[in-house]
Amino acid sequence: MDDDERAVLIYVLKTPGCTTTDIAKALFDSQDDRTLRNNDRRVRYYLEKNPCLLKVDVVGGKKRFSIPKGRMWVGISRIEMLSSEGDEISIGMGDTLIYFDEENRPNVVVIGKKDSEEYI
Repeated sequence: MDDDERAVLIYVLKTPGCTTTDIAKALFDSQDDRTLRNNDRRVRYYLEKNPCLLKVDVVGGKKRFSIPKGRMWVGISRIEMLSSEGDEISIGMGDTLIYFDEENRPNVVVIGKKDSEEYI
């Protein structure tokens, strides 16, 4: 998942009921109609790659996209772990995107960099 694809999905998460045109205008430089159409097509491509994350409603003949609660989260994360030796470990991950894929497996993507000294 590249930066643009993540940006599209995060936009949909934060702006439920948006259209591909809404997303293209908000995220990409669309100075003219041709560029807007190309960006709209790119947004559709990213959304089509991730159908398991999306809820699609048709309102007034337009597709509106949302991500249902419990399919994706974005925020600052921390891993808490109890090792097999009984040690408790806590590691700050920084800005993170977590989502479930088509096989319902959790995926964790660190999207921001944090100084490890500060978060451990």
